[in-house]
This record gives sequence, C-alpha cells and structure tokens, in this order.
Amino acid sequence: MKESFRYMDFAMGMRYLQSKHITHLDLAARNILLTVDTHVKITDFGLAKQMDSDVYKVKSERSLPLCWSAPEVINNEITTQADVWSYGVLMWECFTSGKRPILPNVKFAKENYIHAWQTGQRLPKPEKCSEKHYELMKTCWEYKPQKRANFDCIIQSLMPMKF
Repeated sequence: MKESFRYMDFAMGMRYLQSKHITHLDLAARNILLTVDTHVKITDFGLAKQMDSDVYKVKSERSLPLCWSAPEVINNEITTQADVWSYGVLMWECFTSGKRPILPNVKFAKENYIHAWQTGQRLPKPEKCSEKHYELMKTCWEYKPQKRANFDCIIQSLMPMKF
C-alpha cells in the first residue's frame, strides 16, 4: 500500500464539501489529484449538486458512473449521504491499485446492481486490505443512506488505523 493514498485527506475534503451543502456525485480515483507534496485535491464537479435539503429528487435521467454511485442516486434520488458510498468505492480502488469496481458475477446494468446491493452483495475485500479498512468500506456501503457512516464518523474511524 503506497503512503500517497490519503484516506483521511479524502474524507476531510468530502466533509468540507458536505459542510457547504455540496454533493459531488462523482467521487472516484480518476477525480483525485495529488499535489507535489501529496495533498489531495478533489476535482471534476460536473455532476455536483448544491443541496437545499437532505434529499433531492432528480426529474430527468442522468448519465451516472454506475460502479461508484449510491443505490438511491441510481434510482434518481440524491442524498447528502451519496458521497459516502462513493468514498467507500474510492478506498476500494486505492487498495486494489485502481481496479474497476465491478461486482463479481453481476451483469453490468443498473437494475442488476440495485438488486445485488439490496441483497447485500458488495465489492470483495481487496487482497492487501486490513479487516478494519474493509469494515469501514462496508459501513459506507449500507444500502439505506441513513444507516451509512458520515464523514465525521469516517474521520474518527481512520484516526487510530495504520496504513
């Protein structure tokens, strides 16, 4: 595991966005830049949504990154917890050195993914990932948004962990 993967920085950046009522909706490794001194910069706000409440109903179909999007987002409902799901996928990407987060044995279609998530299927534990890190990922992947960890809890969980 390279030291340059800064899970705490990711979480702190997302907590900042959440404090400004911004839901990114495209948090993924491809949208993270590292400065020369390895500080994290979250980029690509093309799908971002300024949230006036905790839930926003999408009125039209949007093209979304299926593998990174929370179930409710796929179902046209944006929540303030949607980025927490994507954060868990981002951690998974880092632990797998950038593998594409595709559910094993699930045909690539939104209906299939929704069904798989409803029945508890999640991305497998990466080989070089500790049990504690994987448990944190799974708290990000709770199907119901209100059951997911928030970024404050994620930051608290990361503090005692070793990378």
